[in-house]
Amino acid sequence: IIPSTWREIGFGFAGSTIGGLDYFAGTTTTPDASKFTASSASTGFKKMRVSGKQVTANDMGYYAGFNYTGLPGLKWGGTIWTGNTAQDGQGKGTDAAELANVDARLTIWDLHAQYDANDWKLTALYAAGTLDDTEAINASASISAGSDDAAPEEFSGWYVEAGYKGLMLGDYNIQPFYRYADYNTQEKVAAGFTTDPNNADTVMTYGISFYLDPDVVLKLDLQDFDNNGQNDSTNIGIGWMF
Repeated sequence: IIPSTWREIGFGFAGSTIGGLDYFAGTTTTPDASKFTASSASTGFKKMRVSGKQVTANDMGYYAGFNYTGLPGLKWGGTIWTGNTAQDGQGKGTDAAELANVDARLTIWDLHAQYDANDWKLTALYAAGTLDDTEAINASASISAGSDDAAPEEFSGWYVEAGYKGLMLGDYNIQPFYRYADYNTQEKVAAGFTTDPNNADTVMTYGISFYLDPDVVLKLDLQDFDNNGQNDSTNIGIGWMF
């Protein structure tokens, strides 16, 4: 729903209050709707991303959000981002000119919370988005009426995760965790198009984190997809803070 890597150019400001309220807002460049293709619906708007110096920047987006940390161990907040992605018909897609004078506004928002205390770490997140003028985006991508490859007008997803931090193996901390996620990258499409049921799924993740150091972790997890079993996977990773 929200790409794990998404780079835009922009500027903003941030601040905090004595009571534990952190806030931020700003403006950025926007994704490029002309990059949407017939194979993009399974990943929402991910294929519309651009990378930093490659942005077209004919349209700008705006964001604002907050986090509240006034209660011990608890952090919660929300964020919203919105911007036109049509790039005035000057995007990098093959038929970008078809998006001139189109308001393909992308709006994304999320609510999140995390409780981290007493050896437990609990996390929850809900994210959703809308995309306007998808008929024009479909036409630019040569997606015909009746197709289930259509750009999504609405998409959403959520997850909850629980982890336990109280296990030790000698000097090393071991943290098992479980995550339950549900998403639909093509929840609603324009009239005359259809949705692909494979773009909705429920995923259960069973994992363990092995901390070699408070700032260095090895992770192993198993992912079980309810609808798309071919995506079931075993993943090994390493992370560090610096």
